[in-house]
Amino acid sequence: MPQRTAKQLFRDYVEIWETGNLDGLGATIHDEYVGHTSSGDRDREGLRQRIMAFRQGYRNARFGIEDQLAERDKVASRLIATATRAADAQEVVLYGLNISRIADGRIIEEWMAWEVQPAAPA
Repeated sequence: MPQRTAKQLFRDYVEIWETGNLDGLGATIHDEYVGHTSSGDRDREGLRQRIMAFRQGYRNARFGIEDQLAERDKVASRLIATATRAADAQEVVLYGLNISRIADGRIIEEWMAWEVQPAAPA
């Protein structure tokens, strides 16, 4: 099986967030993963828990990767997601920036920032 490019690896990772299917997490996220977030660092188990919490808090999430740049062992991505907030059924738009560092064909470290906004009225 050919090794995934950094961009494709990140796209596979986004699919895990979108679908909630955690089966591919081990093939996508390194055992020594560290995620740097505004609320503190998390390991792979913390990431698994965060994905499950996201899936409970937001329904019908759809992610779009607007831009991606890859160089050496990093891929930077700008994302926009739409979802329905479970607590109040409000449609929201999530804007995200992510930088992922790749080692051994998996994401080993990442830095991310997300902002949630109400969706514009139709």
